Amino acid sequence: MTLTITCTTSRVPQTVFRAFAALFLLSMATLASARNAPTVANGNYSNPQLAYDDNSGSFAEGIANDFNDCQEVWSGFAPGSGTNYLNVTSSASTTGDHYSVLLEYSLDGGSTWPYLIYSLHFTATRSKRTDSLLLPTGQNLTQVQVQGLCGGYGAGGSDHRVYEIWISSTPGEQMTR
Repeated sequence: MTLTITCTTSRVPQTVFRAFAALFLLSMATLASARNAPTVANGNYSNPQLAYDDNSGSFAEGIANDFNDCQEVWSGFAPGSGTNYLNVTSSASTTGDHYSVLLEYSLDGGSTWPYLIYSLHFTATRSKRTDSLLLPTGQNLTQVQVQGLCGGYGAGGSDHRVYEIWISSTPGEQMTR
């Protein structure tokens, strides 16, 4: 996007005009990069805070094997209004007959989890991608939570990586980095 600002009157000193233009551009850059990310993570994924660090190269990770299952809930979105999308960038893999990975979300503060983003079972792979889900109009964003689960038993295992979680006014809106 290119923005051109020109001064059409000689009544405004050039230095004032330039200062106004710089302030305007700074404000627009701040608005463009604003995104609503969770601030709280509870569970046993490693590095859960990396799911909202605004860096699509880092990730929170849940690894399940015969000795442990994993679960993580991300919450703490800021209030917002208008049309909003829940965006989650993640990948997952499972091996063996008894392992699975689930990614789901709640709109009522975690009381219920009726919204499945995806479910992987048996030996399967889901490559890194972003899922963008339109939230109901008027949704209280402070009540939105995202939950990752992985588990199973026997030979094999599952690996779940959550790279970024955020809410934006457009689906899959690009992150600032």
